[in-house]
Amino acid sequence: MVAVAQRAEAELLKCAIKSKQDEIKHLKYCVSLSDRSKLLDPIEREISNVQKALDRKLNWLKKLDETKWKDWPLKTIKTIDSTFSSDTNSQPTSQKRSSKKHTRNVKNKVRRARNRIERLSKAAVDTGAIVILTEREVPPEAIVVLAKRIGFVPTSNYNHLQSKIDANIAVTKLCSQTRQKVKANDPEISTSILELEEDHEEPDLPPCLKTPFCPIRSSSTDPLVDGICEDILSFVEHLKPSTLKSNLNKFERKGMSWILNEVDKGELQFVKADKGGALCVVDRSFMKELESVKLNDTSQFICLGEDDPIPGVFDKLLDLWKSGEMEGHIDRNICYNVMGICDSGRPSTLSAFKPGIPFYYGLLKIHKLDVSDLKPGREIPLRLVNDLSQSPTARSDKYLNWKYLKPLQDEFCVDLVKDSTETLKWLEGVASSLDSGLSGFSWDFSSLYDNLTPDFVLEALTFAISELRFDWSASFIDWLLKLVDLSLKSCFGRHGNNWYLNKSGIATGGSLSVSLANIAVCYALRCAVYDSENVPDDLVAIKRFVDDVTGLWKGSEEDFAIWSNNVNSNLNRLEPWDFHKPGDYTTFLDIKYTFIESGELLTDINIKSTDARVYLHYSSHHPRQTFPSIIYSQALRYQRIINDSIRLFRRLDELKECFLKSGYPHKLVVNILDDVVRRPRNLDYKQKDNSRPNEILWIQTYGPGTTPIRRLVKDANVMLQKCSVWKNDKKVIGVVSRRPNNLGDMILKRKRFALNDKLPGTKRCRPLLDSSRAKRKGRPCSTCPMMSETEKIRSSATGITFNLPGANCKTRNIIYCAECYLCNKQYIGKSSNKLQTRIVGHRSHVGYIDEDDIINESDEKTLAEHLLEAHNFESVDHFNSNYSFTVLEVSPKNLDQSEQRWANKLLTLRPFGLNKEKPGGVACSTSSMCRRALDLRIQLL
Repeated sequence: MVAVAQRAEAELLKCAIKSKQDEIKHLKYCVSLSDRSKLLDPIEREISNVQKALDRKLNWLKKLDETKWKDWPLKTIKTIDSTFSSDTNSQPTSQKRSSKKHTRNVKNKVRRARNRIERLSKAAVDTGAIVILTEREVPPEAIVVLAKRIGFVPTSNYNHLQSKIDANIAVTKLCSQTRQKVKANDPEISTSILELEEDHEEPDLPPCLKTPFCPIRSSSTDPLVDGICEDILSFVEHLKPSTLKSNLNKFERKGMSWILNEVDKGELQFVKADKGGALCVVDRSFMKELESVKLNDTSQFICLGEDDPIPGVFDKLLDLWKSGEMEGHIDRNICYNVMGICDSGRPSTLSAFKPGIPFYYGLLKIHKLDVSDLKPGREIPLRLVNDLSQSPTARSDKYLNWKYLKPLQDEFCVDLVKDSTETLKWLEGVASSLDSGLSGFSWDFSSLYDNLTPDFVLEALTFAISELRFDWSASFIDWLLKLVDLSLKSCFGRHGNNWYLNKSGIATGGSLSVSLANIAVCYALRCAVYDSENVPDDLVAIKRFVDDVTGLWKGSEEDFAIWSNNVNSNLNRLEPWDFHKPGDYTTFLDIKYTFIESGELLTDINIKSTDARVYLHYSSHHPRQTFPSIIYSQALRYQRIINDSIRLFRRLDELKECFLKSGYPHKLVVNILDDVVRRPRNLDYKQKDNSRPNEILWIQTYGPGTTPIRRLVKDANVMLQKCSVWKNDKKVIGVVSRRPNNLGDMILKRKRFALNDKLPGTKRCRPLLDSSRAKRKGRPCSTCPMMSETEKIRSSATGITFNLPGANCKTRNIIYCAECYLCNKQYIGKSSNKLQTRIVGHRSHVGYIDEDDIINESDEKTLAEHLLEAHNFESVDHFNSNYSFTVLEVSPKNLDQSEQRWANKLLTLRPFGLNKEKPGGVACSTSSMCRRALDLRIQLL
């Protein structure tokens, strides 16, 4: 085989040389036929150049045969002829030598790559970017992957189903917008065509609570638009983009596989440090012990037991909103769009209005310890964070903060600055208007949120309302204070099997926390400083950002010490503040500033010692324009803060080294930094253009399908300009990319570790005391016998198994799977209520199935229909004995999207499963599902 390959390679080389010689002969022949007197010099030069190039090439090949290529098969004409005449079964000695050399080169290459991995992993540990707090051995390949930071995005694969869902949403929006334009241009159009589209009044809501109005797709009333929509859907249906090259090498892929395997087993946990951005690798048992010790501290937390307190708090919240609507404090439309209260007074069944599960997770305070103390088994301080993004009052808090408290905070807190730029403008304004002799000082509050009591917060809020909101009625103020009080006193969360409530202070993760803290701090400062009769003349001004305070003083240090002690003695509500004496440099936010003897202001950037200064790795799977924008924004931030050119150049050199360590090309970094330096320093805010460049946004995941979809949209916009409705719009559809899952999404898994301390699998809500006696704790549950009680679930269509969370039949906000014992077909469903309630709903349809229900494409009665149609059973006893239920996911962020994902994973659409409704309105075709099921089964074999 080696000899045959040599002969083929020699034949190709011989043909190439023959072709070049024929070209030279042809040019010479053309010259001989022409008149020499009329021959142009360029033709002669071309013949000469081709001949010289061929001679140089042949001479170069002959020289290499005698030097560098002496151990490789020879490439000259003589060797080619000898190769053809030699026996094909004999192997040249040079081939044997080249094979050994090739093997040696490969080994050297692997060795160099291994050394590089070990060098990078050691650097990551030595610099503190990765902190190993486990006795288990972490491979160097895994450390190198973790050192890329949690924002790193591995190269993603193409998700065909998600792409079809995104395309379907964009096409639906296009049809809806077209119908609206047609109706606006022609008021006399037949209402029968537009009867599916009702007038939709946009509610006055914050952006975080708005749900895009997207009706069911129907005809756009324009044949050209309908044709474009069909072309788009057909293109996406058959789109098969090429797989992108991985941004991880062979060793890094091995390390990534190890990381994901450890996360899947749940024995190791990857935890972010509280400050600085370091990533810690700890044993799950060690982290669980730290969190349990913190939560069992009775001075800070109250254990509420295993009973879920969310339903009681949510009912109280709904009653308050209903009373607010009855008294005229809130509009009916707002009441529905915020809390989901229908016209009948009953809560909506939509999952968007149902609360999730708030939970506690820990962040390690490694900055409190020396580097030498960061060892496995060493007790490390912990900060517990309560994730209230899905708390029962989350939607109410977001609306109250946006509508009432945030504007009140902006008016009441006159000492508040919103960012560093506003602070710089204030400092430069003071420096230009005052003489020399200024000194800066700063202080911060000790554990602000832990020391703010709900009573003090309500007192401060009442004072601010009475001072600024004269138009608010007493009943409205009382209603608002009750909502705020309920929110402050319901900041509980779950950890493991138990629920805990903060005993002191207010939660840091709530939507109202920042606004209420600002109002409370400003109220305390007014009592102790601003409204005090003993305000010294040496105090120039005070500015604040939440609990960080800075000010200017023009007196002596002794006078400042007397005044600061007096302020601390006046504060009986909060703990004393930590003052910093006026010195050379004062730190505030990310600014360091001082005033020299002449009164000139000098500013520098404040970089904390805990800051790892690691940016998004250049190899991350992001759009290419992301990385220059990161460099530019950071350089612009340095230029804005630092007002001395020499110091700016020094700091930019440090910034350049940080980017180079993150894999950025040297030339790219230098060019952008030079461009920023040439720009003038500007502290003015840039006006944002809030206008949308496109009428319809097609949101899709960045990956292999991005480029072909952008080309498709470009062609579609050209075609839409030929339509009378869109002829004045240059770009009707715009493509926006969402980020794929990054490393943090894959490995942190905070909710999973906080909620799933239960044994995996869907268990009974009333476990047996003694299996032999079959006695239960409490009242028997009719759905307990239907729980699968397995730790893993296996797809009946593909044979793939998946791990399960810990749950029981009383778990809320779930994705569940029902499996028929008789035929092993599976059904995927979702429920914002308890699984127990959803099973009762399925059971209620048994015995009440007619022919119309079987023809109907709804999944409401699917399980009862399957028993009757496939097995000829129609009794409740048959339902109870032939179905098992398994919880697949607990409290996902989006129930609908999770249902789509699980239906695609387990392949439960008919004919493989029992689901009739297509997830998101789209699904794979039957033939593609068959191919996928067959491929997966072959892989398992």
